[in-house]
Amino acid sequence: MAGNRWTEADVPGQSGRVVLVTGANTGLGLETARVFAARGATVVIACRDTGQYYGPSGPGGLRGHPVLARSGPASHDAAAQARLWAESERLTGIVYGL
Repeated sequence: MAGNRWTEADVPGQSGRVVLVTGANTGLGLETARVFAARGATVVIACRDTGQYYGPSGPGGLRGHPVLARSGPASHDAAAQARLWAESERLTGIVYGL
């Protein structure tokens, strides 16, 4: 680790591991997926908007066989979402007050 700052150079080899990265179409999710892939992991990306994802190398960055998975009605259950959010706040101690 360079000083007190964690960088992608500090990420050890990930060969043989499968990593699921959510929100990987842009921003931190995309960078996380890129670093894990560069370190040898098999990376599965989960994005709500498949039209925005181009891969770490631009439009040709996707490899493998992308599969579009549709969510069912259970994934839109507002009560379940509220329970998961509350549990996340309880476990992390971070309350966003949304």
